[in-house]
Amino acid sequence: MFRRLVVEARAGDAVRRIALGRRTKLPVEVDTRPFADGKDTYEAVLADLPGPVSWRVVYERVQHPLEEDGLAASVEGAIEVAAGAIP
Repeated sequence: MFRRLVVEARAGDAVRRIALGRRTKLPVEVDTRPFADGKDTYEAVLADLPGPVSWRVVYERVQHPLEEDGLAASVEGAIEVAAGAIP
């Protein structure tokens, strides 16, 4: 099983999701895990969302991806690790 973090932001009907993890597609491996680049911080850019934004970070156990973008996947289980709102 694969593991990943999903950062989700919602504003009204608009939803943005970013999956952070490691994906292997020969001949290139893409590693978007937080801190994989050796930095102490990670910034997820979610584009402009109108109005107040609620956010959450979810740890997922993924059986297998369903599409190459890495976001659509068969998820075995998920745990919300953090959530909040930005006025």
